[in-house]
Amino acid sequence: MAEPLLAHYRQVLARRLAEQPPAVQQRLRQRIEAVPALVETAPPVPPAPRASALAKLNAELAQRAQGATGSIAVDAQATLPELSSVRRFGKTWAKVATEQQMIEALAKAPKNAGPLNSHRLMLRALTQMRRLSPDYLRLFLAQMEALLWVEEAVAHLPKPAAKAKVVAGRAVKRKG
Repeated sequence: MAEPLLAHYRQVLARRLAEQPPAVQQRLRQRIEAVPALVETAPPVPPAPRASALAKLNAELAQRAQGATGSIAVDAQATLPELSSVRRFGKTWAKVATEQQMIEALAKAPKNAGPLNSHRLMLRALTQMRRLSPDYLRLFLAQMEALLWVEEAVAHLPKPAAKAKVVAGRAVKRKG
């Protein structure tokens, strides 16, 4: 028996002791004395913490990585190999996102644009890229999104104060 269980057993026997006739009390005392006395003095053992689902997943990933590479460094900068299912999901998601962007772009096409309209020419180029090389189209759109993000980030930067130009010992504010 485990120590907490033995301690509980002693407590139950002690509670019953007062309610019983003398013959039964004597028998209960013998049983109480048979249980080791050190159980009562030992501190209760806290239950072992249950591993969370995340901890189990991390342990499984670490085991897989260890099996793939032979050893694994367990620190904040350690990188685990990408799972093939995650890689497949990423590729599928990229394809879906590219198709969604193309559908949105084609829906915004100008109705009566001439043959040299820049929007129409760009849509024609994107359509040809999609037909000839969908992988290149995904790369191209990712680069364009990065450039748009940089352009928007620069637009939100505070404007620098106009620099003063010194002319013949006095400051003159520049225009522009």
